[in-house]
Amino acid sequence: MINGEDATLLAVVEHPLDGSARPKPGAASRGRFLARFDGFLDPVVYAPGEEITVTGRVTGIEVRTVGDYPYRYPVVEVGGHELWPERPPPAPPPGWYPGWWDCHYPWGCPAW
Repeated sequence: MINGEDATLLAVVEHPLDGSARPKPGAASRGRFLARFDGFLDPVVYAPGEEITVTGRVTGIEVRTVGDYPYRYPVVEVGGHELWPERPPPAPPPGWYPGWWDCHYPWGCPAW
């Protein structure tokens, strides 16, 4: 993230979106782009690893480095965006709860 005088550039790793336009977890990326926002973005709120969806126009290409490699970033002038909340932890399988043992005995668990 680069906060400039009148705009912020946010480097985004592209991922396919699901039906609600949220990035699909674990989906393969096809590259990176720079999202240009008018004004200031707080680096604590827009921290690395947060999920974001942006809409806008591609306005050009900017060459920056990824490690030592020169990378051509498409620049998107952001018209709208959604910073997604953290995903809830996965639910346990049905019929399972902490402390339950599946003994497979017709008379219950043996007293070990």
